[in-house]
Amino acid sequence: MSHNDQYYYELERRRQEQIARENARRDVMNAIARHRQSVQKIINEGLNKYVSLQNINIEIQNIERIVSSDPLAARDLSYRVGSDINYLRNEALSRKREEERIIREQKNKK
Repeated sequence: MSHNDQYYYELERRRQEQIARENARRDVMNAIARHRQSVQKIINEGLNKYVSLQNINIEIQNIERIVSSDPLAARDLSYRVGSDINYLRNEALSRKREEERIIREQKNKK
């Protein structure tokens, strides 16, 4: 590969990296909004009574803190936070159902 070819190859590689970073940053910003909506939905449904959302909120803040400087790492963290939110929601629903079952059983005993 000639010196010119290497130069243009490197320019193109850097351009592609920048595009990937910009896309990741945009996607993460959208994901942050979705994460916040999901957390708010858990709160609105009263499911926060059954699980703590403190760590999720801290993780969302961490994503916001690093998204500009390292959007690819922020994207990876955002994927994990999305999974964690889904897990917490399912866990809260399970705990709520169990609580309702126990209440029903206690009412039936009376």
